[in-house]
Amino acid sequence: MKYIYIDIKSLYFSFKHQDLPFYFACGYIIFTYLRPQAIYPFLDFLPWTQICILAGIFFSVLRKEFSFGSVNILMLAFLVIVQLSVIYSLYPDISTSKRDVIFIWFVEVLFFVNCIKNANQLKLILILFFITMFKMSLFGARTWVGRGFGFTKWGIAGPSGFFANSGEFSLLMAIVAVMSIGFLIGFNKQKSIYILLPITATMTVLGASSRGSQIAIIIGLIYLVILYRMVNFKYLITFAFVGYVGISLMPEEQVSRFRDMGSDNTSQSRLDYWEAGWDMMKDY
Repeated sequence: MKYIYIDIKSLYFSFKHQDLPFYFACGYIIFTYLRPQAIYPFLDFLPWTQICILAGIFFSVLRKEFSFGSVNILMLAFLVIVQLSVIYSLYPDISTSKRDVIFIWFVEVLFFVNCIKNANQLKLILILFFITMFKMSLFGARTWVGRGFGFTKWGIAGPSGFFANSGEFSLLMAIVAVMSIGFLIGFNKQKSIYILLPITATMTVLGASSRGSQIAIIIGLIYLVILYRMVNFKYLITFAFVGYVGISLMPEEQVSRFRDMGSDNTSQSRLDYWEAGWDMMKDY
């Protein structure tokens, strides 16, 4: 607890001395992931995420810090390609109904690139991101434990919004688990309590009944082992033990889903989509 207190104090002073655009980037993270406006309805009277984005860009321009570099030019080129794809698609009535999604993505990236201007701010925004993710992963882990590590077809629903669906929520948790492990590797042993984030994120993935996310987290961990050259006896035993515990806790229904992978209805429908998409690509 002493180290946590020191870290909180250090974090407070680091956040205290940042500029206004950075605070709007932090606000975007909070309103997108924590979603207090959904938890407390009295806050849901303004489009908070859009306000954070527009205000962040506005103050970056006002402070003469707004830039449009080579990365932004490549993003703009990608935006044009997507719009051409929308216009000349096989089903334009469907593609045009979602054409605003790519514009939103473009503006969001432009917003972050201009609000996060140095390595220290990137580190701080990542810490804030991990704190919000811990709140979500703790909810997922508690839900799975509360149902006795049991299996449900609907998995674990996330907060309203982008991650309300169990599939998207579990994939986010898989990404967070791998990201946070890479972030925590440089920490000293006194701060090992922070390993709770990847643990609860992994528990959420196991409880969410999503094969794709469970495979993704395994691939991510293998990548980390290779990247950080942890291929030695001690680490192999540790990973083998963690894998054994994970498989032991996994409900039988979930294990059977892996056993039937490729032959069940879900797999067959996706294989049909893949085949149809491949044929369309060759024809057009």
